[in-house]
Amino acid sequence: MHLQVTTAPTTQAVSDAEAVAHAKIDSDAATADATLINDLVLTAIRWAERYCRRAFVTQTVTLTLDSSEFIAPFYIPLPPFIAVTSFNVYDIDDAATAITSSNYRIVGVDPARIEMKGAGWSLSTSHGAAKIVYTAGYGAATTVPEDVKSAIRIKFTDLYEKRQNVVTGAVNDLKLAEELLIDYRIGYLSSWT
Repeated sequence: MHLQVTTAPTTQAVSDAEAVAHAKIDSDAATADATLINDLVLTAIRWAERYCRRAFVTQTVTLTLDSSEFIAPFYIPLPPFIAVTSFNVYDIDDAATAITSSNYRIVGVDPARIEMKGAGWSLSTSHGAAKIVYTAGYGAATTVPEDVKSAIRIKFTDLYEKRQNVVTGAVNDLKLAEELLIDYRIGYLSSWT
């Protein structure tokens, strides 16, 4: 299985301004550190998405499966699922066949599962036997759950204030961000590798 975000979100789940306000960074420091702040906000968002195994803001994802992985039903990574954009399988000659929505059904959204209908297809024995392009995410940044946004802001503040793994005199890591995300974390499902 190969998973790639092919069209990134056009907005951030948490804006730089929201992160700066949460961390109580004064305007002079925010201006001086604008690039660093943006980098750390994006890092905090990516960390939370990886931790939860989710897409937060709408994005386009390409899922490529080898023939041995193309066993229905299978789960679509990075929920919540929005829609399939394209679905192709490749035969032994690497010729693509478009799979229409009448040949499969989507069950659920969080996570979604694809169940195939009808006969099987002659698949390539090589890598990349099936390619599914789909959209995933909660939608706009305003629809991302507040617990998720709070966790991102907390992680950003931690990254901005510490800027390193170990801080002299630090007693422990409270893992508040992880605790806020626990209800949104998706476990590995049988069709995920």
